[in-house]
Amino acid sequence: MKKNSDVFSLFKHFLGRIKTRFGKSIKALHFDKGGEYTSIEFKEFCKDHGLMQQFTQTNSHHQNNVVEWRNWTLIE
Repeated sequence: MKKNSDVFSLFKHFLGRIKTRFGKSIKALHFDKGGEYTSIEFKEFCKDHGLMQQFTQTNSHHQNNVVEWRNWTLIE
């Protein structure tokens, strides 16, 4: 990913791959409060697809590190 603004389009692609490749659906997403995850477009997409958004608390570096580690593990 070259820019944070690419997150939404990449996430839609990722969601489709999960459904196609594994026949599974994502039920919840755990994010830090980065602007790329809090856009109206992203929130509406999650609402329309029944995805629950969970956000870490502000200035909670421990929680953010856990999210980053899990995301990296999923990508690998």
